Formats: sequence, C-alpha cells, structure tokens
Amino acid sequence: NVVLADGLNGYYYRIAGAGSTTFTGTPTSGSATLPYSGSLNTALVVGSVISGTGIAVGATIVSVNVSVGTITMSAVATSSPGAVTITVTLAAFGVISDPGFEPPDRWAFIDGWLIANRSGSQAFCTSSPVPYTLLFDPLFFALKDSSSDNLMSLQEINRELWLVGERVSEIWFNAGGANFAFQRIPGAAPPIGTAATQTLAQAGDSLCWLGKNVQGENVVVQSQQYAWKRISTHAVEDAISGYPLVDDAFGYAYEDQGHLFYLLTFPTADVTWCVDLTTGMWHQRLSYDPNTAQFHRHRSNCFMNLQNLRLVGDYQSGEIHQMSRQFFTDAGAPLVAIRRCPHIWSKEDRERVFLSSLQIEFAPGVGLQVGQGVNPQAMLRWSSDGGATFGTEHWASIGRAGRFKNRAIWR
Repeated sequence: NVVLADGLNGYYYRIAGAGSTTFTGTPTSGSATLPYSGSLNTALVVGSVISGTGIAVGATIVSVNVSVGTITMSAVATSSPGAVTITVTLAAFGVISDPGFEPPDRWAFIDGWLIANRSGSQAFCTSSPVPYTLLFDPLFFALKDSSSDNLMSLQEINRELWLVGERVSEIWFNAGGANFAFQRIPGAAPPIGTAATQTLAQAGDSLCWLGKNVQGENVVVQSQQYAWKRISTHAVEDAISGYPLVDDAFGYAYEDQGHLFYLLTFPTADVTWCVDLTTGMWHQRLSYDPNTAQFHRHRSNCFMNLQNLRLVGDYQSGEIHQMSRQFFTDAGAPLVAIRRCPHIWSKEDRERVFLSSLQIEFAPGVGLQVGQGVNPQAMLRWSSDGGATFGTEHWASIGRAGRFKNRAIWR
C-alpha cells in the first residue's frame, strides 16, 4: 500500500487495486454494534463498506474497538442470523477516516508500523494496536522529550527511527513494547535539528537534511551512525543564508551510475542545490526557460524509484517524468549547463596567461538523429577583469550523432 497526506487528510492507495477481507461477525437486529472474531489487522479501514447476512446494504465501518472486538456500523443490523461471515471491501483509493488519525507532515514505516509526527508538538504516533493496519488509537503516541524543542521531522533508516527536532534529534527502535512498540536508544541524541521539515531524506545508508542547532543554521548535514557531519561548503552556506525563506525547502536523494546525489530545493528562492555524495562536489541543478532565457529551480518536486524507473513530479505541470541520462531535453526544454572554471593566471609573477587556443573535452557524437539535441552546442565566454564582466559568446559544435572525432576547439 501507499500512504500519503496532504496536510488536511490522509489517503491510502492499494497498488494491487481494490481488495477485500473476511471475518466472523454476529449481527443483532436493530443494533449498530457488531461483535467480531478473527484478525482485522490487514486491509481494514474505517469508512470501508461491509456486507453479509444481517448487514444493511451499503453499511460502512464507523469505528473499531479492537480491545473488546466490536465494530460500530453506519446502519443498524437488519436481522440476527448468529455468527456469519462478514466481508470488508477496501477500495483501491480512499481517505483514512479513522477518528484517531491526525494528518502528519511526515510518515515512516518500520516492521509493519505506520509512524507519523503530530505537527507543532514533541509527539509522534503509530498505527495501533497491532502492526499492518490503518487504525490509529489516539493513545498510541510518545514524545521526543530529551530536549525541550518540538519534533520537526522523522525518517526510518536501517529499521531505526530518526526523530529530528528543531535543535536536537533522537533515535528510536522497535523494542516490541506492549503499550507502545518503540523505545529511545539511550545516549543517541545528536545535537542537530532542522528548520525545514521536508529536507530529511535517506541517501544510501545515511540521512541528509538542512541542519540547525543552538549554534546556528543553514548548514547541510549527513548522519554518520548516531552522529552527524557537515557536508555543505562555505560557498553553499553563504548562498543559503541569503535566501528570504528556507523552511519551505525540501530534498530527495537518488543514485545514478554509481553516484549518490542529494537534491535540496528552495522554492521561494527559486534555487536547487545538488551534492554528489560520492565525490563531495556541489552544483546548482536548475531548469532553463527558453521563453524568458532564465534559470529556475529544478522542475522535479518529488522522486520515486519505481519498477526500475526514476520518476519525478513536475511542479510546473503536475506531470510525472522519467529521469534518465538517455534523454536530451528537460521536459521538452533545452538542457543548458554552465561550467565556470577558476581564475587562470600565473601565480608566480601575478600576470595573465595568454592562450592561442582552447579545447574542451566532451563526449562527441552522441547527439540525437532528429529534433532537440541533433547538434549539441557549447558556448564559451571569458572575462579579462576577474569575473566582473564576460565578453561575447563564441559557439562550437560538440559533435552531431556519429561524429566521434569532433573536437570542441576555439582559436
């Protein structure tokens, strides 16, 4: 199942489609209370339609009391047939309408338990009273209370639960408790939090997010066992510090050709930063608008690796795109990349270096046969005043399809 929340409601989606489960119930004519026996841990959602002998047509489940084994129906039973088989029909898509459910900012899933934060507090809760269910008892909650800050975000990794606060984090594990399954790992409270709830993302065997603690903020961090380390550079941190808003930032991670990337997008600032966690190198991952000749934040608003496809959601169009190095457009727009090299000069005598030609090595001959990308181009500009201004554009072909000996050279 896929479970999601939009801030107002929680939803479920069964990838396998609509389903059903059965149990034994004992309807009593004129009563909306239905005693039951059997397991209702899987595929039972408040609001689902139930049917069977003695059950009113179209009746739905209003609430479930698992401790005493009763269901409250939306309509009274029509007869008292004794113990009969009752069928619960679960739609492929629906709203989680359990009265104890509070739509969270973040979800996690560990050992069959759904885990969610309660916004604006230290509390987080789980599905209850048993795993693999979409029922939520309001009493099944705990607090991230090793420090006084609120819980901002949560994420599972290695079957452990990271609770990231405003300044301090905690790590919990499934201890199998009867009243609440999870328990805090003693001594695991790294002094780092976050100001941006949706930046927390799993990247390989670690977590990455936009960090904040009592010393400061606007630093990108990565978990390191039960500790953390800074992975942003001074240049990246200087840029982030200048943004008008950072708490709306979000992040995701993906792997491509053996490199693990973490993308961090700031919607208000209209900027996306990306770090190659394999090399530690940063760059801005931007999308180019040919109509305005302007760069904007990357079009991807979310990411999922599904059935061997890297899928991203487009924040501009609402479409889902496949992300691959085999495509030479950005959702139909040109792929425009800018690489700015360090200053080239003679350090020994502090003089300029004069060049008669410049060749840049690309992978030539990989253009498309038709359409956008048929003749990949490179444009070169240079500055003679330390980067204050740049001169005229000079264009060269990277190499049409099949022209593997092409050289991008300027003289």
